[in-house]
Amino acid sequence: MGKLDLNIKDGKIVSYDGKLITSGRRIKENVEIASTIADYKKRLDVALEKVIGRTEVYLEGGMQAVRSGQNTNLGRLITYIITKDSRPTRDS
Repeated sequence: MGKLDLNIKDGKIVSYDGKLITSGRRIKENVEIASTIADYKKRLDVALEKVIGRTEVYLEGGMQAVRSGQNTNLGRLITYIITKDSRPTRDS
């Protein structure tokens, strides 16, 4: 659990502060929710093993590059895929 305080001015975040909040006690697991999550995890694990494409170049998407704000080829590919259906066509 955590707490996040945002200071917003003119619709933009101008400062923020956050911290983790620990309860100091173990929270009992909800068996029904844990079972649902386990089911989805099994299905996701199977889906993630399937190769759906290949590239001729290494796709840079490592945490260091991404967290530093570096523009990566993986980021550009993802952006292209997300926006490709929203681009106007010659017929529009």
